[in-house]
Amino acid sequence: YQIIELLKQYGNNVQILTKNIPDDIDRLCSLLDKHDRYGITYTGDALEPTVLEPGAVDAGKRYLNLSLIKRATGCQTFMSCEPVMDAQDVYAAIQWFSQIDQFRIGKLNYPHLLPPDLRPEIDWSAFGHEAEKLCKKYGRGYLIKKDLRKEMDRT
Repeated sequence: YQIIELLKQYGNNVQILTKNIPDDIDRLCSLLDKHDRYGITYTGDALEPTVLEPGAVDAGKRYLNLSLIKRATGCQTFMSCEPVMDAQDVYAAIQWFSQIDQFRIGKLNYPHLLPPDLRPEIDWSAFGHEAEKLCKKYGRGYLIKKDLRKEMDRT
């Protein structure tokens, strides 16, 4: 929290991206304001969260804390959907996670690093188009990451 204090002391805004929840949510909330951004990662991983994100808190708890932080501080929130392991989970997040101000949607860039039985079979172009369509349908702010946009532009 000392780094955040120092940045804020000199008039800077902060952007936090995490796979966990704050050690001291009250302390964090006292430092953030409407000019800051707080984000969580979301893989859409139907497997145990520890398989791809060892030591990380499950996505439901991350979202709950994000909602509390947004309510307490007025900060902007975002969800970084990458690496995507399950397209349907990401679609559901877009539909239901209303506290998210911006969905940053990517893909799985290095599937060869995963064991074959863990590699998702996702048509990235179709996934990107559907995610973008859902963001528009539900009025969600979004950003399509460069590697996913390349896949979408191929079709």
